[in-house]
Amino acid sequence: MDNKNTQSASQTPLVYPEPVFGRGLVDAATFLYWETPPVLTLAPAPTIAGGGFEIEAWVHERQPDWAETFLGVNAAWGAESNGCTVMMELLEPLRRHFTSALVVCPAGPEALDRVGELIAQIGISPQEAVSFVNPYVAAGELMNHIYLDMWWELDQDSEALYRYVTEVFSDHKRFSELLTRVYLLRICHLPAGGPFNPLMLNNPSLVPFLLAVPGSDSDAEVAPGFRVGHAAWEIFRQLLRPPLEPLEPRTVELMARCLDERCDEIDALIRQCERLAEQIVLPEEPRALVELVSDFIRLHVADDVAELLQLNATAKQAYLDSLFGDRATWLAALVAAHGATGGGPAWTIGGSLGAISTLASHGYTALTDRRRRLAASDYRLIYTVSR
Repeated sequence: MDNKNTQSASQTPLVYPEPVFGRGLVDAATFLYWETPPVLTLAPAPTIAGGGFEIEAWVHERQPDWAETFLGVNAAWGAESNGCTVMMELLEPLRRHFTSALVVCPAGPEALDRVGELIAQIGISPQEAVSFVNPYVAAGELMNHIYLDMWWELDQDSEALYRYVTEVFSDHKRFSELLTRVYLLRICHLPAGGPFNPLMLNNPSLVPFLLAVPGSDSDAEVAPGFRVGHAAWEIFRQLLRPPLEPLEPRTVELMARCLDERCDEIDALIRQCERLAEQIVLPEEPRALVELVSDFIRLHVADDVAELLQLNATAKQAYLDSLFGDRATWLAALVAAHGATGGGPAWTIGGSLGAISTLASHGYTALTDRRRRLAASDYRLIYTVSR
């Protein structure tokens, strides 16, 4: 595939931290915007190298007081795993245009203690954690912790593992804290500085948490390419949302044809989005921005979309009518794009992610030593995926 835009030339987008077990966890536009195929992560699979799985049968047999909670977590992990399988089947026509990866995070006691240190530094309350912890993802990470890390930590002793599970699930406070910690492991073990760039953040609820991490630096120099690229992405994804989402067999097949046969048309659309991104200025009345962008799209972009999706005149008009039917969504997207061109909060998340990675590896002292350098070097491009 020819290079589609200047931002994508040597980057490997990572859709993270949620495994892609549902359609809302990856935008259709993600497959079209980047030259390098994006990386989608799968649910944990401790069955590959772990053990102690007989404790599930023991829970059924012994019926401890905590059985319902344990079996519920186990079922949520199963739902996450099954969801990933369904998504991979749905995306099969695009198989050459993305990579799937199994992320294995260290989840032993030492790793969890470091996450606990991070939580203590930020001061996350249990109520705040509920707002950003995806219970299905946390369930998968918890079962990975039990069946992989603790299985080896306890010398592959199933009875010792059962006692550990009893201790965790019998104590509601400990259980809740552990769910938060194992979920955050997927953030804490991102490699600082790459190799994945940009990071396609598919849990926007994490943003307030990430901005609270010591190590972000809003005064860091922001490359102009980041600002335009981020804004162009916001526009591109909104343009293609009506015809390509929700993801289903018909839309996936359409995207596959576009990628295989219409690279020039994709490139033309991206260039128009970059052109529009360079012109974004937030007026005194933010809603007026939607009208300005609407006019630009009708005059300069609609034909490129019609060419890419092979829309006739009637279908093109229907597309334009639906495109701006939800003004609130467009307003939010354009304000986000404007924030990117002005160096908004998404920029500071780059330092936060690098800071977390440093904490996970070396502890809080090393984190503070690197604080000023992080924002300028780690994860320079942070984009959001989910609504």
